[in-house]
Amino acid sequence: MDIDMITEFIENLDGVLTLAPGPDSGYPEVSWGDRFFYYAPDGQVPTRTQPFA
Repeated sequence: MDIDMITEFIENLDGVLTLAPGPDSGYPEVSWGDRFFYYAPDGQVPTRTQPFA
């Protein structure tokens, strides 16, 4: 199982939002290429929580 298969599986769960920082995202360079998964049924990155994966 590779990262794309894992991402697809997680994104198919209800209410999941994926954050994938890159060079033009405004997030620190150390996070570029990583993927963060939040429970966010409203489609907005939660401000007071950590990603679950």
